[in-house]
Amino acid sequence: MLRRGRGAQLCPAVRMVCGAERPAVRCGGAARGTGQQPERAFAGAPGHLLLCCAGVYGLLRGLLAVFGRPQRGCFAAVLQIAGATVPVQAYHDTGFTLQDPLAGRRVVLVQYPPVRSRLPAPLRTYLDSWFAAGAAPPPGLRVQFVPCAAVTGHCLLPAVPAALCRGQRRVPGLLAAFCAPDAPTGAWTLLLGDDVAEEVGV
Repeated sequence: MLRRGRGAQLCPAVRMVCGAERPAVRCGGAARGTGQQPERAFAGAPGHLLLCCAGVYGLLRGLLAVFGRPQRGCFAAVLQIAGATVPVQAYHDTGFTLQDPLAGRRVVLVQYPPVRSRLPAPLRTYLDSWFAAGAAPPPGLRVQFVPCAAVTGHCLLPAVPAALCRGQRRVPGLLAAFCAPDAPTGAWTLLLGDDVAEEVGV
């Protein structure tokens, strides 16, 4: 039932977009002041509703243009890992859930193929053997494994201590876990979650 009561008021933005007020309509009887049946009183309603929706959409787009909206995308950062400095394209993934099950350290996920050539030789050699045949890590590399639930099932990802830098901000005490997808999964080379993103100023 559509009824305008004494306390009911239209939102000012909707009134501005939709134009002048229309006569109130009661579905339980004739439209007030017209003597028409409700079906005839609503004859122009669909077109008017579409016009209102288009107007509200335009208003919202205008507000977003003026006040802006959060922008999410890749940003340049540097991963410090095993004595090497590795440039990465980092992406803030709000659904990122990788965790260190042992010490509770925060984890970032790194695509191995794009950064392979920038890693120290001992780490690169081991990761090659891990992704080829699942080799055990040699002593001294400080490799540990992070459990990961993927579409294809559960797996373990090799990870090493790292720090992430962006401008003057540096986030130490991280674990960089490596993955090697069969095909590129986007422009990013490093994924990070909310906690790390906040510290690097994203």
